[in-house]
Amino acid sequence: MRHGETEWNLKQRLQGQLDSPLTSKGIQQITQLAEWLSVTHADNPIEQIFSSPLGRAKHSAILLQQCIEQPIQEATFLKERSFGIWQGQLFDEIKQDQAFADVFFKVTDTPIEKGESAIQARKRMEVGLKALGQQHPNQKLLVVTHGELLRCFLSGLKNSVDGSAYELFKNGKVFEVSFSPNTDQFKVKF
Repeated sequence: MRHGETEWNLKQRLQGQLDSPLTSKGIQQITQLAEWLSVTHADNPIEQIFSSPLGRAKHSAILLQQCIEQPIQEATFLKERSFGIWQGQLFDEIKQDQAFADVFFKVTDTPIEKGESAIQARKRMEVGLKALGQQHPNQKLLVVTHGELLRCFLSGLKNSVDGSAYELFKNGKVFEVSFSPNTDQFKVKF
């Protein structure tokens, strides 16, 4: 799932691996999501929460934990994609860059200076999730991460994810992903 809305989401400032706090709306999004998850998964409850170590995801995980009542473990592979020198800038400031479309609307090897490409971010997420799936077979885990990392990862499962993460994956959006250790494959329900 993607974390709740942040102050920089509202300002359209690129966070990447920098951070800003959840807004009151972001807190409400996650609180409502936690209640929904606890009801819809009452017969087959979530057994553990894994979170990006970035503050917006950790805060979202703590809010979820208050309702789901399962332990939280941080996982660095869940950090948002690094946008290098673009981090902290407004989208209006960076959309003039010739690499902008490749970086935000495609999943390519195009990196940002001092950052990582979408392909690198996707591989990082795939490796980390496969390790979780192998360490926790047949368990229901809740993973709290970031929109761009989700876009990169899900593009590998769907072969195409058209649009930016901010258009495709609203704050608090949940996806059901299953992993089969026998086949080493993911399946996703959009």
